Amino acid sequence: PVAVEPASQHKGIGSALVREAIRQCQQARAGVIFVLGDPSFYARFGFKPAATWGWDSDYEHAGDAFQALPLTQPPRLPPGRVCYAPPFAQMDA
Repeated sequence: PVAVEPASQHKGIGSALVREAIRQCQQARAGVIFVLGDPSFYARFGFKPAATWGWDSDYEHAGDAFQALPLTQPPRLPPGRVCYAPPFAQMDA
């Protein structure tokens, strides 16, 4: 998740962080990036609902908030379930 302290929001910091994360994933030759976040924010970077490619997650209630950005065309990852590491689930607590 990307978060910016409220007093520092709307200055491009979050966007810069996402762009850099995408750049590093491309450099590492990652096949796809998944995010769980605000669709209106992540859409500007090319993210779409992960269901577009047949991916779902442990967060079934997330709907369009579970998004993906394939970095290869076609995506190298087949349709299926994406499971988050257990510490991620602890963030909801």
